[in-house]
Amino acid sequence: MEFRRNSKPMTAEQRIEASKQSASVRQTLMDTMLVPYPQFRDGITFIRKFHVPVEGGNPSTGRIGGLLGESRVGKTEICRYFVSQNPPSYDDEGESYPVVYVQASDEMKLPSLADRICIATGARSLTVKHKLVADATLLRLAGSKTQLLIIDDAHFMYDGRNQTDRRNFISFVKMVADQKLASILLVGEDSILDTIEATPTLSGRSFVSETLHAFSKDDEKKNFRSLLLAIEDRLPFSKSSNLTEKGISDDLHRFSGGLIGRLVNLIRQASYSAIDDGSAQIMREHLRDASRALVPMHPDRSYRYFDVGAKK
Repeated sequence: MEFRRNSKPMTAEQRIEASKQSASVRQTLMDTMLVPYPQFRDGITFIRKFHVPVEGGNPSTGRIGGLLGESRVGKTEICRYFVSQNPPSYDDEGESYPVVYVQASDEMKLPSLADRICIATGARSLTVKHKLVADATLLRLAGSKTQLLIIDDAHFMYDGRNQTDRRNFISFVKMVADQKLASILLVGEDSILDTIEATPTLSGRSFVSETLHAFSKDDEKKNFRSLLLAIEDRLPFSKSSNLTEKGISDDLHRFSGGLIGRLVNLIRQASYSAIDDGSAQIMREHLRDASRALVPMHPDRSYRYFDVGAKK
């Protein structure tokens, strides 16, 4: 699975050149934009150390860890980037998938998770009987020489589940760890930690975790401004969009709640309109219209985002 990202900042000259590209190219630049903000670097460092505990050493196996935090804090982007830095390889012995990434969902059963793991390792979905699914998946991970299995939105495997589904998922995670085929990173909301703590067979494995938090406007105002500047450096427009201007930056933080995912989604939506309009920059009205199309972090119908002269 490829996760190519537009992660490099552009100079003023490069941004002018990018603004002259086709709408399709500019949209792709926005859709693949990646900014290495502080939480991003913290998350990447944690996964890297979880994967290979000693620099220059060997990948760990049989460990269970967690990358935790509320929705839209940027966990998925972090995981996908890490996968892109550990791509599949091919040799005389076949394909190797050192890091495998899959996403869980609220209606998923164990066979569906197994299918996703097999597809992520270049295989077709499984056709074995339900009771053999876990064993077949372990064989697939072994054959793919997988070192780290990342399960995103892993809280869906446990929250609100009936006892059978919950037990199946817990047993599968334990089985992978017991076989020491790979380490497992559970990514999702903080409730994952509750599941681990309530399950002795998992909690006794020295579970390690990192929790990512949203930007606080007061405590991390400088970092939020730096993030906006970094986004500016990656926008395919010839002029600055003035994202750090006080009125705009305050509304960006209020709308997103300091969550990178919500912030990028808003700016990306506004950029589409700006490209369609042939604008040299993202204007306040583009941000205003985007904010009306998306759901803010803290809905307040009386608050008018990005309106000039509006009473807040």
